[in-house]
Amino acid sequence: AVEQMGEQQAAVAIAVTLQKYDRQEVKSPGGYLRAMTDRATAGELHLARSIFGLAARNSMEALN
Repeated sequence: AVEQMGEQQAAVAIAVTLQKYDRQEVKSPGGYLRAMTDRATAGELHLARSIFGLAARNSMEALN
């Protein structure tokens, strides 16, 4: 992941993966990270969307 995304984006991708795994949205964290790495290689990875989506879900859960 670091080779394809760089250190910072790989760290964010791992954080997103762990958060989704903790929320039981991901069954295989390694597979999810590999898929994110593949999308990064293809120029189709949008980590900002993932971050904002998780933040929005956390905000909505906090309100309920």
